[in-house]
Amino acid sequence: MSLVAKELTSGYGKIAALHEISIELVPGTVLAVVGANGAGKSTLAKTLAGSLRLQSGDLELDGKSITRLEANARARHGITLVPEGRRLFGSLTVAENIALGSTAAGSGKAKGRELVATMMESFPAIKELTHRRAGLLSGGEQQMVAMMRAAAANPRYLILDEPSLGLSPLLVDEVLRLVGLIATQTGAAILLIEQFVDRALRVADNAIVLQRGRVVARGTGAELRASESVQEAYLGG
Repeated sequence: MSLVAKELTSGYGKIAALHEISIELVPGTVLAVVGANGAGKSTLAKTLAGSLRLQSGDLELDGKSITRLEANARARHGITLVPEGRRLFGSLTVAENIALGSTAAGSGKAKGRELVATMMESFPAIKELTHRRAGLLSGGEQQMVAMMRAAAANPRYLILDEPSLGLSPLLVDEVLRLVGLIATQTGAAILLIEQFVDRALRVADNAIVLQRGRVVARGTGAELRASESVQEAYLGG
């Protein structure tokens, strides 16, 4: 059971921003996608989630093609995107925002609630804010709440687009710790798009490097961290 992308090509209008990308999202693991700005990372996220149409290639879920499914239909199959910008409801409390994720969980509501309880115990600073309006939180706090809301929906495949954007290094570590917790507690496959390369590779089971819309390197997170040639050529090491 996995989400498999086979030679995906997609873009904007007639201009391709991704070229023949092949990846597999395996339950319980984290796949990091790293590369410079403009490499195609967010385009990949949108393509997998269904908000951007494929120009060619195929996307299979458990061996069946879902290439033609719209974003809403893919979401019903457990593919959840947490985009840049968090997109919380500022007038609602932290608890109310997270509850919206549980509402989307369907038959997995109980599991979603159990996961939220576990996450709250692991991140007591967020637990103390459950009755505070989301609009009053810091950027890091909002990001963690957005991820908890997504996890409460009990997704099978969770796509995180730049979760550390605009955060301090200390908060980045907390956000990425939450990424690892979600993967281990839910068994979800996580696609992590991240600008802090070394930190992303530390939490990732596997990783790919994108450059100009193409995969130029792939391996385990540890392998790419240890590769001087990859670091120097593609990651600014």
